[in-house]
This record gives sequence, structure tokens and C-alpha cells, in this order.
Amino acid sequence: MDCTKLVNKVIYDREKIREKKPLIHHITNYITANDSANITLSIGASPVMVDNPAEIKEIIQMADALVLNIGSLSSGQEGVCLKAVELANKRDIPVILDPVGAGAISIRKELVISLLSDYKINIIKGNLAEIKSIIDIPTSVKGVDSEDTMGGAGEAARELAWKYNTITVITGKQDFISDGQSIVIIDNGVPLLAMVTGTGCMTASLIGAFSAVEGGSLYAAVGGVLTMGIAGQLAARQAVGPGMLRYKLIDEVYHINENKYKKLAQISF
Repeated sequence: MDCTKLVNKVIYDREKIREKKPLIHHITNYITANDSANITLSIGASPVMVDNPAEIKEIIQMADALVLNIGSLSSGQEGVCLKAVELANKRDIPVILDPVGAGAISIRKELVISLLSDYKINIIKGNLAEIKSIIDIPTSVKGVDSEDTMGGAGEAARELAWKYNTITVITGKQDFISDGQSIVIIDNGVPLLAMVTGTGCMTASLIGAFSAVEGGSLYAAVGGVLTMGIAGQLAARQAVGPGMLRYKLIDEVYHINENKYKKLAQISF
């Protein structure tokens, strides 16, 4: 795999998002829904945030990708998630799953395993604790956050991707992406990103936008993760704290361009 080829593909897909303006359907958590919608707009796509069971079928018929985030799972919402993924699979649109809290809460882990086992999940994006928990590797969590170091992240990403025939993304100090064979490491993150709630959720939205024009592949995962990493890196240069970083981040995603991708991308394999 070639780093230059990857970056050029991201640049190409970034322009395709602007041209196509794909509709990204989110079933997401109420804590970060606004930020996820804004980051989707900033990359050039259109967000819709619908979890009403009566509306799911109609929305899925319009959508170009589905981003499913279980961060604030309410009673009965499991059925909505399963139905949305079933409908998305029938239309063959990419599904991005963010298994928030799967490392800490058993009902969430069970839902994630059911989704991965019974449906096509194109990309799953989580922190190291969430991904390790899904494949039954001992882990350490605090609430929905991972307390694990990033040791073994690449192999965990590869194992889950291979087991469920998906693309796995593990976000953290470094980001690891695997298709079950290759492992891509992106090293553009900055510590201040961890101080803003929802940067992982926003990354899933960016991946959703890239997958809508790319088809849910490894390239789409790299596109979303790399865009968030570079935007965070640039935003952190201007921010005096997490509050400023939050709004600068959205600006940097909006302004990201070919030169920034080529100059700043830090990718290894």
C-alpha cells in the first residue's frame, strides 16, 4: 500500500463530497448530535438526524450512508437500530457503526455483536476498549472512555475486521485502520482532541461522508480519520483550550484542501 496513493484518493474523494453533497442519515446520541451535524456540513455533505421508527424507512430511501451511534441508547431503540441497518443493507448503502460504551455496558456489546453478525457493517469505529471488548480481549474502561494504552491496537483492529468482514477503525493517541489484512496508522491526532466531547462521533460522521462517495472501503475510513486528525492539528495551533478547539475544528474541516493533506498527512503501515 502506498501513502501517496492513499492521500491522493482522500483528496479526490473530498472533492467528490463537495460535488455530490451526499445525504448522511444519523441515528446518534443526543450529547453530540449538533456537532456531528455541523461537521457533516463542513465537509460538504448533508446531515439528517432521525430515529423515529415511523420515519426510518422513508429516510433510508433517500440516504447515501447511515451512521449509527449507540452513545445514548434509549429503551426500544435497539429495534430502530436493527431496522435501519436492515433497510440500509437492502439498498446497499454503507453503514458506519460507532459502538459507544460497548466496552463498559453489556447490552450495548450484545447489540453490536448482533449487528456485526447478522448484517453488513461496512465500517466500525471505536476506541480501543470498545474494539477489544467486542472480540473478548480484556480491557480497562472509565465510563465510555478507554483507559488502555494503544499497545496491540493494530492487531485488535485487524482481528475484528477479519472476523466480521468489515473495516475497523480504532481512534486514540494514534489511529489504527484495518481491512483484516493491512493495518494503516495515522499519527495526526493531538492530545487536546480528547478534551472535547464528541470528536469520535464527529469522526464517524466524516467517515460516513467519505463512504457515501467511496462505497464504505478502507479509503473512506482513512479519509474521515485523516481529515479529523489534520483539522485537529491545525485547530490546536490556534486554540487556547478545548472550547476554542471545538469551533476551530469545524472551521478547519471546512477549509481543508489538497495542500494541507499533502503537507500534513502522517501515515504509516
